Amino acid sequence: ITDDDAVNPSAGTVDDTFGARLGANGPVYAVEFNTAGQAYVAGDFTLVNGGLINRIARLNFDGTLDQGFNPGSGAASNVWAVAVRSDGTILLGGDFASVNGVDRAGVAVLNTDGSVSQIFNPGSGANSTVFAVDELSDGTFLIGGSFTSYRGVAAGGLIRLNPNGTVFTNFNVGTGVAGTVRAIAETSTGQLLVGGDFSAFNGNTLFSKIVRLNTDGSVDPSFTPGTSADRAVLDLAQQPDGKIVVVGDFIRYGGLSKNGIVRLRPDGTLDDTFATGTGANGAVRAVARRAAGQLLIVGDFTT
Repeated sequence: ITDDDAVNPSAGTVDDTFGARLGANGPVYAVEFNTAGQAYVAGDFTLVNGGLINRIARLNFDGTLDQGFNPGSGAASNVWAVAVRSDGTILLGGDFASVNGVDRAGVAVLNTDGSVSQIFNPGSGANSTVFAVDELSDGTFLIGGSFTSYRGVAAGGLIRLNPNGTVFTNFNVGTGVAGTVRAIAETSTGQLLVGGDFSAFNGNTLFSKIVRLNTDGSVDPSFTPGTSADRAVLDLAQQPDGKIVVVGDFIRYGGLSKNGIVRLRPDGTLDDTFATGTGANGAVRAVARRAAGQLLIVGDFTT
């Protein structure tokens, strides 16, 4: 989808100029664009558009497989998250133990040609799946998932890393989440939105599956989502006005019937002016805000 679709009367129809008709032979879990308009697709596939490539690929603007991106044997298992960094390199998260034969447990950085970055070295890495990755505005990384340690350091599903893969020490989440982190988003003020399927944060019981953290990892008490999703939050996106779009596989939010998508005010309370009717009839797995202001959602739904 392109920003031209905002004024195109045929917006939402299949783009016949996009040549990825053979698609992937397995699930695609994440998509991210670089500044050139190419798309990184990640998941659990071994073929994309007829080309052999394992779990991470780059597509040209027309949908063809970019032969200039060669990850070799690729990721050894699922890639759940991908983020394009400010320098063009690619941050991956998943449940893989290696990428192109190089030990990279759960998290890796690839160069723009697909080779594994030697600058970023996670050491022993994460001891379980990384579901969410993001580069923060200061160049550090935030990763979230179901892991309990990273490089031998206790990490309750959430940890901040330096660009070289070592632990960023001025970020302390204590015992972290009781459960799994599935979504991360940095706010315009530098705070961090964290969503997933968890019941507590740093030993404190939460009645919501979303929390906002200060830059040092402490909980922001001014963010009060109350009793929120009855099932997992899978993605988050902040609008320019500070409001937050939350998607997932939840059926109820704040005790109300809200299938898969809601919007919160900046303080975490439910924005009842955002009316999606009966919502989606299946999980909403990702949301992206377009330049024209519309929201693009993808997931398991059919209506």
